[in-house]
Amino acid sequence: MQQGKVPYNVLKRSVIRPVLGSPRGLPGGGLDSSVFSSGKDGVFVMTANPVTVTGADGVYYGVHRCLADLYAAGAVPVGIEDVVLLPVETEEATLQHLMHMLRCVCEEAGVPILGGHTTVSGAVTRPVITLSGVGRAEAEPEILHPSRDLVVTKWIGLAGTALLASEKEQSLLARYTVDFVEHAKSMKALVQTGAEIGIAGNFHAVIHNVSEGGILAALWELLESAGLGMDIDLKRIPIRQETVELTEYFGLNPYQMLSTGSYLMAVEDGQALVEALAEAGIPASVIGKTTSEKARIIRRDEEVRYLDRPAMDELYRVGLLY
Repeated sequence: MQQGKVPYNVLKRSVIRPVLGSPRGLPGGGLDSSVFSSGKDGVFVMTANPVTVTGADGVYYGVHRCLADLYAAGAVPVGIEDVVLLPVETEEATLQHLMHMLRCVCEEAGVPILGGHTTVSGAVTRPVITLSGVGRAEAEPEILHPSRDLVVTKWIGLAGTALLASEKEQSLLARYTVDFVEHAKSMKALVQTGAEIGIAGNFHAVIHNVSEGGILAALWELLESAGLGMDIDLKRIPIRQETVELTEYFGLNPYQMLSTGSYLMAVEDGQALVEALAEAGIPASVIGKTTSEKARIIRRDEEVRYLDRPAMDELYRVGLLY
């Protein structure tokens, strides 16, 4: 199989079907997380993500991806747990550094570390970190319906752009100015989310975290979970010029690139949501609608094509995901 998320047909056949039927399970909008009820204690949300980002900021992006999953389900984060697998030759200083980074990121985000597990194993050749997020919600997630406006918050490719600028800085400085590269690196701060969720909740939005695989993967995952189609305009999808420049430089598709920091939302009145988000300083755009037909249409001027199953994230091609 290819690197990255397991292909959706394999996921559906070999992962989702065998584990369906949990008696306490509740439907989760875009499959970002597991949502379950514990009776009088309310609705709980759990998510798990591996840290697959290379470089010093891997833990940062891993934590914020977990938090974004929880927020997408309308949950308030309760905490983070970690599982760390280390190669036999790992020095203790490496473990100390990883845990220091995890503590710093969680403290900055205001989320406690609840616990974890650490193992040295000959089965791995580099540190492997999996983060689990736990949250609590006041209500069950909304259900996706046809004829809903599709809204994208902020801009796609935020995490990918920041990573490219940071990890490929020397290469980029051969073509771009220091100010341009630094500005692209600063987009890392936009990966932090949460403020938009309360606003979206007022519109009964179904929310999906746009992460690995980019906006095209997010659209497929959200629609597949409800068996719906779509009709969108590719040119309405918000994208920063820095993202356009850097993906062109490396020959990458920005619509299939890590986009933590952005959400895909489905609501009855997308323009009203966009305006409410704008009042809070959060940019967003209506890109199209969900449909009852299975066709997933992408328009660009006069060209019409159809959404494919999620592809490998573009950052694997340049070694920024593993």
